[in-house]
Amino acid sequence: MRRAPLAALLALSCSGAPEPAPRAFADCTEPACRRAWVEAHFEEAPDRVAAELAGLADPVEREALVLLLSEAHPGRTGQLCDLLEGPGAQRCRAIDSRPHLEADLSDLRAQAEAKGPPRLFMDHVREAALPDPWEGARLEVPRLPCPGGVVTAACATEVALEAARARRWDEAVAACRAVEAAKWRQECLFQSAEAALNPGGAGRPTASRVGPAMDLCQAAGVYRSRCFQHLSLTVAQQAPLADRASESDWTSFSGLVDAGADHLEPHDPSLARLWQDKVWAKAAWLGWSRVETLTGAPVPELALPHLRAVMAIRLVGAAPQGATLGELQAALDAALARAPAGAPGSLGPAEAPPQRATWPDLLPEEAAVPTLPYLEGGLRAHHADPGIDGLICLVEAAGQVAPPRTDLLREGLSHEVDEIRWAAVRVLEVVDPGGRVSLPSTDPSPLVQARLDAARPD
Repeated sequence: MRRAPLAALLALSCSGAPEPAPRAFADCTEPACRRAWVEAHFEEAPDRVAAELAGLADPVEREALVLLLSEAHPGRTGQLCDLLEGPGAQRCRAIDSRPHLEADLSDLRAQAEAKGPPRLFMDHVREAALPDPWEGARLEVPRLPCPGGVVTAACATEVALEAARARRWDEAVAACRAVEAAKWRQECLFQSAEAALNPGGAGRPTASRVGPAMDLCQAAGVYRSRCFQHLSLTVAQQAPLADRASESDWTSFSGLVDAGADHLEPHDPSLARLWQDKVWAKAAWLGWSRVETLTGAPVPELALPHLRAVMAIRLVGAAPQGATLGELQAALDAALARAPAGAPGSLGPAEAPPQRATWPDLLPEEAAVPTLPYLEGGLRAHHADPGIDGLICLVEAAGQVAPPRTDLLREGLSHEVDEIRWAAVRVLEVVDPGGRVSLPSTDPSPLVQARLDAARPD
Protein backbone atom coordinates (compact mmCIF):
# COMPACT_ATOMS: atom_id res chain seq x y z
CA MET A 1 0.00 0.00 0.00
CA ARG A 2 1.27 3.50 -0.92
CA ARG A 3 1.96 5.55 2.20
CA ALA A 4 0.35 8.97 2.48
CA PRO A 5 2.92 11.68 1.69
CA LEU A 6 2.36 13.36 5.05
CA ALA A 7 3.04 10.08 6.79
CA ALA A 8 6.40 9.96 5.06
CA LEU A 9 6.98 13.57 6.01
CA LEU A 10 6.29 12.69 9.63
CA ALA A 11 8.60 9.73 9.41
CA LEU A 12 11.34 12.10 8.32
CA SER A 13 10.56 14.94 10.69
CA CYS A 14 10.00 12.78 13.78
CA SER A 15 13.03 10.56 13.39
CA GLY A 16 15.16 12.58 15.76
CA ALA A 17 18.05 14.84 14.87
CA PRO A 18 19.17 14.51 11.24
CA GLU A 19 22.20 12.34 10.67
CA PRO A 20 25.41 14.01 9.55
CA ALA A 21 25.21 14.56 5.81
CA PRO A 22 27.37 12.20 3.74
CA ARG A 23 29.40 13.45 0.81
CA ALA A 24 27.15 11.86 -1.81
CA PHE A 25 23.37 11.44 -1.91
CA ALA A 26 23.86 7.97 -3.38
CA ASP A 27 25.73 6.88 -0.24
CA CYS A 28 22.56 7.24 1.87
CA THR A 29 20.63 4.08 2.65
CA GLU A 30 18.02 5.59 5.03
CA PRO A 31 15.45 8.41 4.62
CA ALA A 32 16.94 10.38 7.54
CA CYS A 33 20.32 10.40 5.80
CA ARG A 34 18.81 11.64 2.55
CA ARG A 35 16.98 14.35 4.47
CA ALA A 36 20.23 15.46 6.07
CA TRP A 37 21.94 15.56 2.67
CA VAL A 38 19.33 17.69 0.90
CA GLU A 39 19.08 20.09 3.84
CA ALA A 40 22.86 20.47 3.95
CA HIS A 41 23.28 21.08 0.21
CA PHE A 42 20.21 23.02 -0.90
CA GLU A 43 21.56 26.48 -0.05
CA GLU A 44 24.73 26.10 -2.14
CA ALA A 45 23.60 23.63 -4.82
CA PRO A 46 19.83 23.75 -5.43
CA ASP A 47 20.18 22.39 -8.96
CA ARG A 48 22.16 19.40 -7.69
CA VAL A 49 19.54 18.71 -5.00
CA ALA A 50 16.78 18.91 -7.60
CA ALA A 51 18.61 16.41 -9.83
CA GLU A 52 19.07 13.94 -6.96
CA LEU A 53 15.44 14.20 -5.89
CA ALA A 54 14.28 13.71 -9.47
CA GLY A 55 16.12 10.40 -9.52
CA LEU A 56 14.79 9.20 -6.15
CA ALA A 57 12.99 5.90 -6.66
CA ASP A 58 10.28 6.41 -4.01
CA PRO A 59 7.86 9.20 -5.10
CA VAL A 60 6.40 9.41 -1.61
CA GLU A 61 9.79 10.10 -0.03
CA ARG A 62 10.55 12.57 -2.83
CA GLU A 63 7.37 14.47 -2.04
CA ALA A 64 8.15 14.49 1.67
CA LEU A 65 11.65 15.88 1.08
CA VAL A 66 10.44 18.51 -1.36
CA LEU A 67 7.79 19.73 1.08
CA LEU A 68 10.33 19.88 3.88
CA LEU A 69 12.58 22.04 1.72
CA SER A 70 9.70 24.21 0.53
CA GLU A 71 8.71 25.03 4.10
CA ALA A 72 12.34 25.72 5.02
CA HIS A 73 13.00 27.88 1.93
CA PRO A 74 9.70 29.43 0.78
CA GLY A 75 9.93 31.33 -2.45
CA ARG A 76 13.02 29.43 -3.63
CA THR A 77 11.83 25.93 -4.47
CA GLY A 78 9.91 26.37 -7.72
CA GLN A 79 12.05 23.85 -9.58
CA LEU A 80 11.44 21.28 -6.85
CA CYS A 81 7.68 21.74 -7.09
CA ASP A 82 7.93 20.63 -10.73
CA LEU A 83 9.03 17.21 -9.48
CA LEU A 84 5.66 16.60 -7.82
CA GLU A 85 2.12 15.95 -8.96
CA GLY A 86 -1.32 16.33 -7.41
CA PRO A 87 -1.90 17.83 -3.95
CA GLY A 88 1.80 17.74 -3.09
CA ALA A 89 2.65 19.91 -6.08
CA GLN A 90 -0.18 22.29 -5.21
CA ARG A 91 1.04 22.62 -1.63
CA CYS A 92 4.63 23.18 -2.80
CA ARG A 93 3.64 25.89 -5.29
CA ALA A 94 1.39 27.55 -2.74
CA ILE A 95 4.34 27.90 -0.37
CA ASP A 96 6.74 28.92 -3.15
CA SER A 97 4.38 31.73 -4.20
CA ARG A 98 4.60 33.31 -0.73
CA PRO A 99 8.20 34.52 -0.36
CA HIS A 100 7.34 36.50 2.79
CA LEU A 101 7.60 33.17 4.60
CA GLU A 102 11.36 33.18 4.13
CA ALA A 103 11.75 36.21 6.38
CA ASP A 104 12.48 35.51 10.02
CA LEU A 105 9.60 36.48 12.31
CA SER A 106 11.92 38.56 14.47
CA ASP A 107 12.92 40.58 11.38
CA LEU A 108 9.27 41.17 10.53
CA ARG A 109 8.54 42.25 14.10
CA ALA A 110 11.47 44.67 13.96
CA GLN A 111 10.10 46.16 10.73
CA ALA A 112 6.67 46.49 12.31
CA GLU A 113 8.14 48.29 15.32
CA ALA A 114 10.35 50.61 13.27
CA LYS A 115 9.43 54.23 13.86
CA GLY A 116 8.57 56.65 11.11
CA PRO A 117 5.52 58.24 9.54
CA PRO A 118 3.22 55.69 7.86
CA ARG A 119 3.11 56.24 4.12
CA LEU A 120 1.72 53.26 2.24
CA PHE A 121 -1.39 51.26 2.97
CA MET A 122 0.59 48.45 4.61
CA ASP A 123 2.24 50.93 6.96
CA HIS A 124 -1.12 52.23 8.13
CA VAL A 125 -2.46 48.71 8.68
CA ARG A 126 0.65 47.81 10.66
CA GLU A 127 0.18 50.77 12.99
CA ALA A 128 -3.61 50.65 13.30
CA ALA A 129 -5.18 49.49 16.57
CA LEU A 130 -7.08 46.59 15.04
CA PRO A 131 -8.11 43.94 17.60
CA ASP A 132 -7.80 40.20 17.15
CA PRO A 133 -11.49 39.17 17.46
CA TRP A 134 -10.49 35.76 18.80
CA GLU A 135 -7.97 36.91 21.39
CA GLY A 136 -8.74 35.10 24.64
CA ALA A 137 -11.54 33.05 23.09
CA ARG A 138 -11.74 29.36 23.98
CA LEU A 139 -12.30 27.46 20.75
CA GLU A 140 -12.81 23.77 20.25
CA VAL A 141 -10.15 22.38 17.97
CA PRO A 142 -11.77 20.57 15.04
CA ARG A 143 -10.83 17.05 14.13
CA LEU A 144 -7.48 17.21 12.34
CA PRO A 145 -6.99 14.10 10.21
CA CYS A 146 -3.22 14.30 10.42
CA PRO A 147 -1.30 11.06 9.76
CA GLY A 148 -0.03 9.51 12.95
CA GLY A 149 -2.06 11.97 15.01
CA VAL A 150 0.78 14.50 14.88
CA VAL A 151 -0.37 17.98 13.86
CA THR A 152 1.58 19.52 10.99
CA ALA A 153 1.17 22.98 9.51
CA ALA A 154 0.14 21.50 6.17
CA CYS A 155 -2.55 19.33 7.70
CA ALA A 156 -4.02 22.00 9.98
CA THR A 157 -3.96 24.61 7.21
CA GLU A 158 -5.97 22.39 4.87
CA VAL A 159 -8.64 21.97 7.55
CA ALA A 160 -8.63 25.73 8.23
CA LEU A 161 -8.96 26.62 4.55
CA GLU A 162 -11.88 24.26 4.10
CA ALA A 163 -13.60 25.82 7.13
CA ALA A 164 -12.94 29.37 5.92
CA ARG A 165 -14.37 28.65 2.49
CA ALA A 166 -17.48 27.25 4.18
CA ARG A 167 -17.84 30.35 6.41
CA ARG A 168 -16.93 28.46 9.59
CA TRP A 169 -14.64 31.19 10.86
CA ASP A 170 -14.18 29.93 14.45
CA GLU A 171 -13.25 26.50 13.18
CA ALA A 172 -10.64 27.98 10.85
CA VAL A 173 -9.04 29.90 13.71
CA ALA A 174 -9.10 26.87 16.00
CA ALA A 175 -7.40 24.71 13.35
CA CYS A 176 -4.67 27.31 12.86
CA ARG A 177 -4.15 27.63 16.60
CA ALA A 178 -3.27 23.94 16.67
CA VAL A 179 -0.07 24.71 14.72
CA GLU A 180 2.81 24.98 17.18
CA ALA A 181 5.27 27.05 15.11
CA ALA A 182 4.33 30.74 15.22
CA LYS A 183 5.29 31.42 11.60
CA TRP A 184 3.13 28.65 10.20
CA ARG A 185 0.29 29.38 12.63
CA GLN A 186 0.15 32.99 11.45
CA GLU A 187 0.54 31.91 7.83
CA CYS A 188 -2.40 29.55 8.32
CA LEU A 189 -4.53 32.51 9.44
CA PHE A 190 -3.23 34.58 6.51
CA GLN A 191 -4.27 31.90 4.04
CA SER A 192 -7.58 31.40 5.81
CA ALA A 193 -8.35 35.10 5.34
CA GLU A 194 -7.72 34.76 1.62
CA ALA A 195 -9.92 31.67 1.44
CA ALA A 196 -12.64 33.39 3.45
CA LEU A 197 -12.81 36.22 0.92
CA ASN A 198 -12.29 34.19 -2.23
CA PRO A 199 -13.48 30.60 -1.76
CA GLY A 200 -12.53 29.59 -5.29
CA GLY A 201 -14.37 27.19 -7.53
CA ALA A 202 -17.86 28.51 -8.23
CA GLY A 203 -17.62 30.93 -5.32
CA ARG A 204 -16.62 34.57 -5.70
CA PRO A 205 -15.82 37.34 -3.24
CA THR A 206 -19.00 38.86 -1.81
CA ALA A 207 -19.62 41.80 0.51
CA SER A 208 -20.61 39.45 3.33
CA ARG A 209 -17.20 37.75 3.17
CA VAL A 210 -15.06 40.90 3.39
CA GLY A 211 -15.49 41.59 7.13
CA PRO A 212 -14.74 38.03 8.30
CA ALA A 213 -11.71 37.91 6.01
CA MET A 214 -10.43 41.11 7.62
CA ASP A 215 -11.03 39.60 11.06
CA LEU A 216 -8.81 36.67 10.12
CA CYS A 217 -6.14 39.08 8.86
CA GLN A 218 -6.32 40.89 12.19
CA ALA A 219 -5.46 37.59 13.88
CA ALA A 220 -2.52 36.88 11.55
CA GLY A 221 0.20 38.47 13.72
CA VAL A 222 3.17 39.87 11.83
CA TYR A 223 1.51 38.96 8.52
CA ARG A 224 -1.45 41.24 9.22
CA SER A 225 -0.42 44.08 6.91
CA ARG A 226 0.49 41.73 4.07
CA CYS A 227 -2.80 39.96 4.56
CA PHE A 228 -4.76 43.19 4.17
CA GLN A 229 -2.68 44.00 1.11
CA HIS A 230 -3.71 40.69 -0.47
CA LEU A 231 -7.37 41.30 0.37
CA SER A 232 -7.25 44.73 -1.28
CA LEU A 233 -5.80 43.18 -4.44
CA THR A 234 -8.41 40.42 -4.50
CA VAL A 235 -11.24 42.95 -4.18
CA ALA A 236 -9.72 45.23 -6.84
CA GLN A 237 -9.54 42.31 -9.25
CA GLN A 238 -13.34 42.03 -9.11
CA ALA A 239 -13.70 45.44 -10.80
CA PRO A 240 -15.31 45.31 -14.24
CA LEU A 241 -13.41 46.48 -17.30
CA ALA A 242 -14.39 49.98 -18.37
CA ASP A 243 -15.11 48.89 -21.95
CA ARG A 244 -17.92 46.58 -20.85
CA ALA A 245 -19.09 47.80 -17.43
CA SER A 246 -22.68 48.77 -16.72
CA GLU A 247 -23.89 51.03 -13.94
CA SER A 248 -25.05 47.98 -11.98
CA ASP A 249 -21.56 46.46 -12.32
CA TRP A 250 -20.05 49.51 -10.65
CA THR A 251 -22.73 49.51 -7.96
CA SER A 252 -21.99 45.87 -7.16
CA PHE A 253 -18.24 46.48 -7.05
CA SER A 254 -18.69 49.56 -4.87
CA GLY A 255 -20.62 47.42 -2.39
CA LEU A 256 -17.66 45.07 -2.15
CA VAL A 257 -15.25 47.97 -1.51
CA ASP A 258 -17.56 49.66 0.98
CA ALA A 259 -17.99 46.44 2.97
CA GLY A 260 -14.32 46.64 3.92
CA ALA A 261 -14.62 50.29 4.87
CA ASP A 262 -17.70 49.59 6.99
CA HIS A 263 -15.78 46.89 8.84
CA LEU A 264 -12.80 49.16 9.56
CA GLU A 265 -14.75 52.33 10.36
CA PRO A 266 -15.41 51.56 14.08
CA HIS A 267 -11.72 50.84 14.68
CA ASP A 268 -9.98 53.40 12.45
CA PRO A 269 -12.01 55.76 10.22
CA SER A 270 -8.92 57.03 8.39
CA LEU A 271 -7.86 53.48 7.57
CA ALA A 272 -11.39 52.77 6.32
CA ARG A 273 -11.08 55.58 3.78
CA LEU A 274 -7.55 54.54 2.88
CA TRP A 275 -8.83 51.00 2.19
CA GLN A 276 -11.33 52.44 -0.29
CA ASP A 277 -8.66 54.52 -2.02
CA LYS A 278 -6.22 51.60 -2.10
CA VAL A 279 -8.75 49.33 -3.80
CA TRP A 280 -9.98 51.99 -6.22
CA ALA A 281 -6.41 52.91 -7.22
CA LYS A 282 -5.71 49.33 -8.26
CA ALA A 283 -9.18 48.85 -9.76
CA ALA A 284 -8.81 51.99 -11.88
CA TRP A 285 -5.49 50.73 -13.21
CA LEU A 286 -6.95 47.32 -14.01
CA GLY A 287 -10.17 48.68 -15.46
CA TRP A 288 -8.95 51.64 -17.54
CA SER A 289 -5.25 51.29 -18.35
CA ARG A 290 -5.63 48.82 -21.21
CA VAL A 291 -9.07 49.43 -22.71
CA GLU A 292 -9.62 51.43 -25.90
CA THR A 293 -13.26 52.42 -25.40
CA LEU A 294 -15.59 53.34 -22.53
CA THR A 295 -19.15 52.17 -22.10
CA GLY A 296 -19.99 55.48 -20.49
CA ALA A 297 -21.45 53.92 -17.35
CA PRO A 298 -21.12 56.44 -14.50
CA VAL A 299 -18.52 55.59 -11.90
CA PRO A 300 -18.60 56.38 -8.16
CA GLU A 301 -17.19 59.67 -6.90
CA LEU A 302 -14.48 57.84 -4.92
CA ALA A 303 -13.04 56.47 -8.14
CA LEU A 304 -12.48 59.85 -9.81
CA PRO A 305 -9.03 60.78 -8.38
CA HIS A 306 -7.74 57.34 -9.33
CA LEU A 307 -9.35 57.43 -12.74
CA ARG A 308 -7.68 60.84 -13.18
CA ALA A 309 -4.27 59.27 -12.50
CA VAL A 310 -4.79 56.50 -15.06
CA MET A 311 -6.21 58.81 -17.73
CA ALA A 312 -3.21 61.11 -17.27
CA ILE A 313 -0.83 58.28 -18.12
CA ARG A 314 -2.91 57.37 -21.16
CA LEU A 315 -2.83 60.97 -22.41
CA VAL A 316 0.85 61.66 -21.72
CA GLY A 317 1.84 58.38 -23.32
CA ALA A 318 0.09 59.37 -26.56
CA ALA A 319 0.91 63.10 -26.50
CA PRO A 320 3.09 64.45 -29.34
CA GLN A 321 6.26 66.36 -28.63
CA GLY A 322 5.39 69.98 -28.14
CA ALA A 323 2.19 69.30 -26.21
CA THR A 324 1.91 71.45 -23.11
CA LEU A 325 0.63 70.75 -19.63
CA GLY A 326 -2.23 73.16 -20.29
CA GLU A 327 -3.29 71.31 -23.43
CA LEU A 328 -3.08 67.96 -21.68
CA GLN A 329 -5.05 69.29 -18.74
CA ALA A 330 -7.86 70.30 -21.11
CA ALA A 331 -7.78 66.84 -22.69
CA LEU A 332 -7.82 65.21 -19.26
CA ASP A 333 -10.82 67.27 -18.19
CA ALA A 334 -12.65 66.24 -21.37
CA ALA A 335 -11.83 62.56 -20.88
CA LEU A 336 -13.01 62.63 -17.28
CA ALA A 337 -16.20 64.46 -18.26
CA ARG A 338 -16.96 61.61 -20.65
CA ALA A 339 -16.19 58.70 -18.35
CA PRO A 340 -18.17 59.54 -15.21
CA ALA A 341 -21.07 61.29 -16.93
CA GLY A 342 -22.27 58.31 -18.89
CA ALA A 343 -21.25 59.31 -22.41
CA PRO A 344 -19.42 56.58 -24.35
CA GLY A 345 -16.07 57.64 -25.78
CA SER A 346 -12.80 56.41 -27.23
CA LEU A 347 -9.46 56.47 -25.44
CA GLY A 348 -7.28 55.50 -28.38
CA PRO A 349 -4.55 52.82 -28.30
CA ALA A 350 -3.85 51.41 -24.87
CA GLU A 351 -0.36 50.90 -23.50
CA ALA A 352 0.31 50.35 -19.82
CA PRO A 353 3.90 51.32 -18.93
CA PRO A 354 5.82 49.74 -16.08
CA GLN A 355 5.62 51.84 -12.95
CA ARG A 356 8.40 53.81 -11.30
CA ALA A 357 8.54 54.82 -7.66
CA THR A 358 8.76 58.60 -8.01
CA TRP A 359 8.49 59.41 -4.31
CA PRO A 360 11.00 57.06 -2.68
CA ASP A 361 11.72 59.20 0.37
CA LEU A 362 9.71 61.56 2.56
CA LEU A 363 11.22 64.86 3.65
CA PRO A 364 10.06 66.46 6.92
CA GLU A 365 8.51 69.32 4.93
CA GLU A 366 6.42 66.80 2.98
CA ALA A 367 4.82 65.07 5.95
CA ALA A 368 1.68 67.21 5.73
CA VAL A 369 1.18 66.77 1.97
CA PRO A 370 -2.14 64.95 1.35
CA THR A 371 -1.55 61.68 -0.45
CA LEU A 372 -3.41 58.91 -2.25
CA PRO A 373 -2.42 55.40 -3.28
CA TYR A 374 -1.10 55.56 -6.83
CA LEU A 375 -1.84 52.98 -9.50
CA GLU A 376 -0.70 49.50 -8.49
CA GLY A 377 1.23 50.23 -5.32
CA GLY A 378 2.82 53.64 -5.20
CA LEU A 379 1.96 56.96 -3.63
CA ARG A 380 1.15 60.35 -5.10
CA ALA A 381 0.27 63.79 -3.82
CA HIS A 382 -3.41 64.74 -3.94
CA HIS A 383 -5.07 68.16 -4.11
CA ALA A 384 -8.69 68.94 -3.30
CA ASP A 385 -8.93 71.16 -6.39
CA PRO A 386 -9.61 68.75 -9.33
CA GLY A 387 -7.74 71.01 -11.74
CA ILE A 388 -4.57 71.09 -9.64
CA ASP A 389 -4.93 67.40 -8.91
CA GLY A 390 -5.11 66.74 -12.64
CA LEU A 391 -1.89 68.65 -13.19
CA ILE A 392 -0.20 66.65 -10.42
CA CYS A 393 -1.32 63.47 -12.18
CA LEU A 394 0.08 64.73 -15.50
CA VAL A 395 3.44 65.54 -13.90
CA GLU A 396 3.50 62.09 -12.28
CA ALA A 397 2.57 60.53 -15.63
CA ALA A 398 5.47 62.35 -17.31
CA GLY A 399 7.77 60.31 -15.08
CA GLN A 400 5.94 57.03 -15.66
CA VAL A 401 5.95 56.81 -19.46
CA ALA A 402 8.93 55.54 -21.38
CA PRO A 403 10.95 57.53 -22.14
CA PRO A 404 10.07 60.08 -19.46
CA ARG A 405 8.60 63.33 -20.80
CA THR A 406 11.22 65.70 -19.43
CA ASP A 407 9.79 68.49 -21.60
CA LEU A 408 6.60 68.42 -19.52
CA LEU A 409 8.57 68.19 -16.30
CA ARG A 410 10.68 71.18 -17.35
CA GLU A 411 7.45 73.11 -17.94
CA GLY A 412 6.23 72.07 -14.49
CA LEU A 413 9.28 73.64 -12.86
CA SER A 414 7.98 77.12 -13.67
CA HIS A 415 4.29 76.56 -12.93
CA GLU A 416 2.58 79.11 -10.70
CA VAL A 417 1.21 76.45 -8.33
CA ASP A 418 3.67 75.35 -5.63
CA GLU A 419 2.55 71.72 -5.66
CA ILE A 420 3.18 71.41 -9.41
CA ARG A 421 6.72 72.80 -9.14
CA TRP A 422 7.39 70.51 -6.19
CA ALA A 423 6.08 67.43 -8.02
CA ALA A 424 8.19 68.26 -11.08
CA VAL A 425 11.37 68.53 -8.99
CA ARG A 426 10.60 65.28 -7.17
CA VAL A 427 9.91 63.30 -10.35
CA LEU A 428 12.97 64.72 -12.13
CA GLU A 429 15.11 63.67 -9.18
CA VAL A 430 14.17 60.08 -10.02
CA VAL A 431 13.94 60.01 -13.83
CA ASP A 432 16.74 62.48 -14.63
CA PRO A 433 19.55 61.57 -12.20
CA GLY A 434 22.14 62.89 -14.64
CA GLY A 435 20.71 66.38 -14.36
CA ARG A 436 20.02 67.00 -18.06
CA VAL A 437 17.19 69.28 -16.95
CA SER A 438 18.57 72.20 -14.96
CA LEU A 439 16.84 72.77 -11.65
CA PRO A 440 16.43 76.26 -10.20
CA SER A 441 18.61 77.05 -7.22
CA THR A 442 15.89 78.69 -5.13
CA ASP A 443 12.13 78.73 -4.79
CA PRO A 444 9.85 80.86 -2.60
CA SER A 445 7.97 77.79 -1.39
CA PRO A 446 9.57 75.96 1.57
CA LEU A 447 8.10 72.71 0.20
CA VAL A 448 9.75 73.15 -3.19
CA GLN A 449 13.00 74.46 -1.70
CA ALA A 450 13.36 71.42 0.54
CA ARG A 451 13.02 69.10 -2.45
CA LEU A 452 15.47 71.21 -4.49
CA ASP A 453 18.02 70.93 -1.70
CA ALA A 454 17.51 67.16 -1.55
CA ALA A 455 17.86 66.81 -5.32
CA ARG A 456 21.23 68.54 -5.55
CA PRO A 457 24.31 66.30 -5.39
CA ASP A 458 26.58 66.81 -2.39
